Amino acid sequence: LLQREIHCSAIEWMGMTAPTDKALRARVQIRAHHTPVMGTICCSAQENARIRFDEPVRAPAPGQYAVFYDEKQRILGSGVIQ
Repeated sequence: LLQREIHCSAIEWMGMTAPTDKALRARVQIRAHHTPVMGTICCSAQENARIRFDEPVRAPAPGQYAVFYDEKQRILGSGVIQ
């Protein structure tokens, strides 16, 4: 049930372009009542990314959304968990 990495598609970035040239550190929330955890987002294309968590997360479910936040809890973007 514990996963250290997920893949997302259909990513929508809020007011920014995909950081395809570097990894992005962010807090990632994988379901509505999940506490966001730190992870590294690596974009392979504008709408696809691999997210590696600092600590394993419990039961990321395909089809649900992952939401990315900055250090001030502002939404950076979101994507569908594959």
